[in-house]
Amino acid sequence: MHRDLVWARAGVLTLVLLSSTHVPTAAAPPSAAAAIVDGLAVRLANVADYRADLELHVRMRHFPFIRASFRGSITFNAPDTFSVSLRQHSLAQSYQRAMTEMGDPGAWLRSYDISIDAGAPQAQGQITLLLLPRGVADNDRIVVDVDQTSRTIQRIEWFFKDGGRVSMTQQYVPIGGSLMITHQDIDIVTHDANVTAQADLRNYSIEPLAAF
Repeated sequence: MHRDLVWARAGVLTLVLLSSTHVPTAAAPPSAAAAIVDGLAVRLANVADYRADLELHVRMRHFPFIRASFRGSITFNAPDTFSVSLRQHSLAQSYQRAMTEMGDPGAWLRSYDISIDAGAPQAQGQITLLLLPRGVADNDRIVVDVDQTSRTIQRIEWFFKDGGRVSMTQQYVPIGGSLMITHQDIDIVTHDANVTAQADLRNYSIEPLAAF
């Protein structure tokens, strides 16, 4: 995943990200991790497409303390196509790429070596996956916290080789028979910037897969 997929603030932010203090230890066999990744696809298994209104708020935590809000929409078409409509094009493109990374776990198996991070602190019912990129990549690793009961991504964190971090946490509610994302909290920390963003998704219109 390239740095421009994370968040761009309207003209001020360059993503050169901070290093992490957590050093993961991959332990479980790859087959166990692959089974968890396969299970994540269940959330949208019965959804042909959906649309939701999107409201995105971006704030810098330091001078010049810039705040900005954007409204638009997000559209999904099975199996893994996301499109985002926002007036601010760079934010729309970045958000779309991030949603694609999170929304298509099946693609992880093609791009990353995946294992269970047995050394990560874990809440009850949670398991942490460690994704190490194959070949040349900007990111050093991706850490994904999965709720095993709901089979949802609770948190995803990108760590970059140039010493940086971007994290996103998600909240879900049942809509139309599927768990849908309703809120996201995003943090971007760099050597010269500290930015937070929140995304709210509302007014879902969901088309289920046709039954045969």
